[in-house]
Amino acid sequence: MLVELSGATRWSMYTDSRLGMMSLVDYLVGRGRRRFAFVDNGGSEPWVVDRVAAAAERVAEHGLELPPWAVLREGDYTVLGDQLDKVLRRTDRPDAIIAGSDALALLAATRIREAGLTVGAEVGVTGFDGGMQGWLVDETLTTVRIPATRVAEMLVARLMGLLDGGPPLESGLVLPTELVIGSSG
Repeated sequence: MLVELSGATRWSMYTDSRLGMMSLVDYLVGRGRRRFAFVDNGGSEPWVVDRVAAAAERVAEHGLELPPWAVLREGDYTVLGDQLDKVLRRTDRPDAIIAGSDALALLAATRIREAGLTVGAEVGVTGFDGGMQGWLVDETLTTVRIPATRVAEMLVARLMGLLDGGPPLESGLVLPTELVIGSSG
């Protein structure tokens, strides 16, 4: 996230998507998951690119593979759902689907159920965001929570400081994420 204040002052703050994704992969591997797929909306935003790269790197660090056919990056949810159906019909189907957002995890969970598989038992599914929709599935969602409240508080404090003529804003802050364990992973 890059915030531009008063046309001249730039201030950037990021959440640590890479570390969050790495902790998620570590958790899944620790639960015995060995065949991975990754789904996201196909965006080019830095956090989207970081998430898929970090997942692939961490899976490889565990001596496992995230094969090209299992990386689904598509902005059209209908097309993405169809791609998930094909992946779930494979004989070497994934036993874990990592989604780049909680909304995409909900799509994956729906497609897993429609394939006659059990979310969490036969195929783990995880999200990323920790938003409210992450708890609106039959199972609780394993996800990485972004500290949205902390981000908002910091943005307001920085803006108020700037309006009050305070010192220059520090740039490049990185906020940690939190792994939230649910029954879906």
